[in-house]
Amino acid sequence: METIGARNVTRPVLALAMSRDEDRSYIAFGGVPPVVTTGEYTTVPIQKLTTNSGKTDYFYYTIKLDGLRWASATRNQSVARPPDMLVDSGTTINLFPADVAAAINAAYAPPGTREDSMVWSVPCNATPPALDVIIGGVPVRTHLSSMILPETELRDGSGRCLSGIGAGPPGSYILGDTFLQEIVAVFDVAPERMEMKFALRTD
Repeated sequence: METIGARNVTRPVLALAMSRDEDRSYIAFGGVPPVVTTGEYTTVPIQKLTTNSGKTDYFYYTIKLDGLRWASATRNQSVARPPDMLVDSGTTINLFPADVAAAINAAYAPPGTREDSMVWSVPCNATPPALDVIIGGVPVRTHLSSMILPETELRDGSGRCLSGIGAGPPGSYILGDTFLQEIVAVFDVAPERMEMKFALRTD
């Protein structure tokens, strides 16, 4: 944000509108991108973190969630009050607690297969569950196209791709590009606010 100030951007705001289509992806400094959204943003404060040395400050874009829920043709499941999550466009997939990630991947049709401690694979043409990340009391729907990563198709001819849902280590849970694609995410770091805002894209 110091760089933004040096370039005469008066509002300490960064906004992302990511998409699998590069021509529909934007980053905006000092405002929001020129995209159409569903309407009002849902807003939550950025959380302070405490280090092992006892220092409490803003270190990451960490937010509290009200819940997660996912649904397929055969199951409806949810988690109330999941752990705090870091919003990070530098992480390709969502990283949830292992039990949550396993349950979501089991809801793909056909179900996902765990490949290692963090990632699952699914048939590239699998049907993913509908996933809502509930923020500020508002469900933010993850776009179905983000739930499977076609660019990761395995070269063994199995027709399998990586799932957009993985498992993170305790304390390192992340809402990555799987979540951020096809929404607008606003990082507002004005000292009197320190908050994040989210809205679904409709363009």
